[in-house]
Amino acid sequence: MPIQFTLHPSVRLSGTILVFDVVLNGDHTIVPDLDIHDKVGRGVAHDEYIPFSVRKGRLYYNEEESDIRGGKIRVEFIKGYRDNPKINAILVVKGKIE
Repeated sequence: MPIQFTLHPSVRLSGTILVFDVVLNGDHTIVPDLDIHDKVGRGVAHDEYIPFSVRKGRLYYNEEESDIRGGKIRVEFIKGYRDNPKINAILVVKGKIE
């Protein structure tokens, strides 16, 4: 069954722009160079929906796969060339969000 990963980055009201990568399980760059200000403007919420699946201890994203170690999936926010990553919420749902 697919799993839906929803990322809700922090909304910035100041002039500071956030640009960062989101990496899943240490191997999969699921959102490269996320720049919320560029996508939706200043002070506006933005969600990213990233479908992936888990089968037999392995994570599958697009055509890539990786091992799940210790029964946990890691989510990393890699600082880009601007301010530090800021996230308000992460939601993981079994199934699809429609």
